[in-house]
Amino acid sequence: MPLTKGKKSSVVSDVKDRASRAQVVSFTNFHGLGMEKMTELRKKLRDVGAEYLVAKKRLLKIGLSEHDLSGADLKGEVGVVFGFAEPTAAAKTVHEFATANAEQLSLLGGVFESRLMNAIEVKALATIPSRDVLYAQLASVLAGPMRGLVGVMAAVPRGFVQSLSQIAEKKS
Repeated sequence: MPLTKGKKSSVVSDVKDRASRAQVVSFTNFHGLGMEKMTELRKKLRDVGAEYLVAKKRLLKIGLSEHDLSGADLKGEVGVVFGFAEPTAAAKTVHEFATANAEQLSLLGGVFESRLMNAIEVKALATIPSRDVLYAQLASVLAGPMRGLVGVMAAVPRGFVQSLSQIAEKKS
């Protein structure tokens, strides 16, 4: 059943709204993905603050018109992932799901910070650690020199005490 003009404009406005709120947008080809797997993917994406939308490619291109999609390779049955929370979380979830279901789902590309990315770049984005992990790594790097300084500062009194204890042993 064809979409009416009202439904089409509703889909386009929905895509525009989601794209304006999203930090990252990923495109997938879901040819052969069953309803159970699709529901599983949507649940996993919802858990990380992302949504999955399936619409006609023409309506997607109109809805995402502010992003230049002229170089996008949108072939097959296209679904769009809108990541609202952390940019890497949505890409990571889709990448892991696509790896587990390689024959039914594949990454086509995406948009991050108003820049069109190919599938390889989206996979690279998926391998970046989360913001919390990056903060922890930064804190560890910053704490390293301080730990070393504390160790050096503690060595002086420790050495002095050891010297005194050796002198006391020699005298007794």
